Amino acid sequence: MIYKIKFLDGTVKEFESLVNADLRRSSLSGINLKGADLSRADLSDSYLRNADLSSSNLDRANLTHVKLEDANLQGANLDHANLTRADLRGANLSDCNLRYAYLTEARLCKADMTRSNLWDAKCTGAILSEACFKNARLKYAELTKCDLRDSDMTDCDLRNAIFVYADLSNANLTNSDLRESVLVNADLKNAILSNANLKDAILSNANLEGTILDVKE
Repeated sequence: MIYKIKFLDGTVKEFESLVNADLRRSSLSGINLKGADLSRADLSDSYLRNADLSSSNLDRANLTHVKLEDANLQGANLDHANLTRADLRGANLSDCNLRYAYLTEARLCKADMTRSNLWDAKCTGAILSEACFKNARLKYAELTKCDLRDSDMTDCDLRNAIFVYADLSNANLTNSDLRESVLVNADLKNAILSNANLKDAILSNANLEGTILDVKE
């Protein structure tokens, strides 16, 4: 298959394979790359708004500063992908593999990450307000200084996750597993923790004003 890729400077190049391809500053908004193999590709500073990347392989891809607003990444493999400062507002990331992914300072407000695997993902400073994490796995995830206001984290695996200085105000953590998580200086104002498991969690200096703490014994 031949892929015709347009770049921001107006040039168009043809690629027989997108594996390890240099696609920096490409203009791919609305493109259909469903199921494509983009492993180790460099897509930094590219535009992929409304693109269809569902079921694609983006293993270890460089997606720093990429514009992916409202893109469809359902079922994509983003293992070890670098999404630092990427814009994923409103994107569909449900059923994704984001193990060990770098999401530092990424923008993911209103993104859908239902059932996704974010095991040991690095999300420091990410904006995740109003995002949906239902049934997601975030064990060992680094969520320091994240904006998680109004997020839906029901039925999540949050064991050993780090929430230092995270803003979880109005978040819904019903039925979530927070065993051994670190919530030092976290803001949990008006958060819902009904039936959550907080065994051995560290809540030093956390703001629990208005928090619903009907937790598991």
